[in-house]
Amino acid sequence: MTGNDEAALADTQVHYLSSGHVGDEFRIVVGGCEGAPTGVGVLVVLDALFSFGTALETVRMLALAEHIGPLLVVGVGYRPVTVADTTRLRGRDFSPVADPRGAVGNPAMRQGANQFAGFLEDELKPWILDRFDVAPDDFGVFGYSLGGLFATHLLLTRPSAFQRYGIGSPSYWYGPKVIFETEKSYANSHDDLQAKVYVSIGEYENPDGDDRHREQMSPEAREASLRAEAEFPMEDEVGYARDLVDRLQSRGYPNLDVTFELLSGEYHPTAPPRTI
Repeated sequence: MTGNDEAALADTQVHYLSSGHVGDEFRIVVGGCEGAPTGVGVLVVLDALFSFGTALETVRMLALAEHIGPLLVVGVGYRPVTVADTTRLRGRDFSPVADPRGAVGNPAMRQGANQFAGFLEDELKPWILDRFDVAPDDFGVFGYSLGGLFATHLLLTRPSAFQRYGIGSPSYWYGPKVIFETEKSYANSHDDLQAKVYVSIGEYENPDGDDRHREQMSPEAREASLRAEAEFPMEDEVGYARDLVDRLQSRGYPNLDVTFELLSGEYHPTAPPRTI
């Protein structure tokens, strides 16, 4: 463990864990709450480069005030820590299928979600249980954007991997919209889904919100945004998220606890802190 004088976040550990499922090595960052008892729950945070610090500091503050119990926070990232490398690798790991729109400039690094799910359940969870005194039946996972799509895919293909699923601004457009086929397939073969699920999305994650955001941009940024819009039009992510939650609720699963929240005033890049 890095000494606190050198660590960006106090009392955190950095480990490297190889995965046979994925054929790669992951950078695992771990932090907890001071004075935590034994047998605490675990929050696995995808996209550690973007979300681990926010999640850990939020958990610590809420636990200090006893709004929640202490948690062990485990961030899953990559040995390459640049944004460009992380974007490439998360595209590989979070994608259930190939999508030409999502694979622009990176066509080979797609549709690895099932392998990554195997890593989380078969390799990371046992690794955590071997090294930390945590509750084996109290694991949560948090994914945002493409990570939110992956967390939903995990829920519908390996629901017992985690007990709690935090899904923020999920990219349900991807595939295109393959997650709805996955949900239908699960419903056709199951009569229950045992999990606690939270889905949130920003109010402005839709075409109107995109237009609103452009009004706040510099002229140069606005032109670049319009060019991107012409190639990859913004879709109604709010509607997609509502639809998926409505479908889950309509199934009548006796052990599914699912909550949907629309985050007023938020865009895709501004919603993560409130979601966490």
